Amino acid sequence: MRRYKKIFAVLKYRSLRLFEVTKLRIQGRLRGIGRERIPITFSTQKEWEPEILKSIDNKQYAVRLLAFNKIKPEPKNVLVALTVEDQILLSTAGDSNLTNHYFLSPPQTAIEICDDKWTFCEWMMNQGFESNIPPITKFEDQIDYPYILKKRVDAFGRNAHIIRERSDLEAIEVSDPSEYYKQAYIIDDHEYTCHILYKDGCIEFSKTLCFQYKSNYYVKGVQCAYSSRTELDSCLFLDLFGSILAAMDFNGICCFNYKLIEGQCYIFEINPRVGASLLPYLNEVVRKYRN
Repeated sequence: MRRYKKIFAVLKYRSLRLFEVTKLRIQGRLRGIGRERIPITFSTQKEWEPEILKSIDNKQYAVRLLAFNKIKPEPKNVLVALTVEDQILLSTAGDSNLTNHYFLSPPQTAIEICDDKWTFCEWMMNQGFESNIPPITKFEDQIDYPYILKKRVDAFGRNAHIIRERSDLEAIEVSDPSEYYKQAYIIDDHEYTCHILYKDGCIEFSKTLCFQYKSNYYVKGVQCAYSSRTELDSCLFLDLFGSILAAMDFNGICCFNYKLIEGQCYIFEINPRVGASLLPYLNEVVRKYRN
């Protein structure tokens, strides 16, 4: 009986979600009647679709989510990648159908640096930004407690573990140690995300958010929900972030995740794509993305 209740609950959730998405699509089409709207295509990220449709001004934009490998040359669209894989498709578009459309994308080398967190930390140190990275070491080497065990290529903290003592590490099953590394854990209940549109060597848009958690020990992402989120009026580290993006020859949308210790900024990673917490502000960033 419990099994059937669970199946029914899942079916009910999916039905309600489909109804909400369909309603938003119809509302968008009705608002656009009689107006010339700008076609904009986001790559497929089904979980984000309701939030995207709510955020974007349907009077101005004709919005759809579609796998980039299915896009035809006409009509011309504004393309926005939501995943690293789709960002790479744009950066390596070459003579494909995608080149007929408008999009911003960093070079593939920049995407690869950001996608591998260990490589990103090494790159930061080699570029002279070592004071803005928490200390790191390989899986087999020693580091002081507490530290965070991270998978080199990961998303939303799925394979990150806080290690406060030896038994914490022993309780984790790691099939391939070469895919993991250790990084000093910064003990604090606040974490920051700065979303940036970096275009032609300039920061055209930024939105900084502060996330507060109920504990000093947490992994931001799917493992732990924040207790509060605050939109900040400004970011003190835009010059630093701009210097990093310039050194990467970056172009497009990204987000920095970082913590502060006595005013010093410690960066964990740069996501070379749209971040989930940017979705409510998509209309603002899209306006500057295409101009």
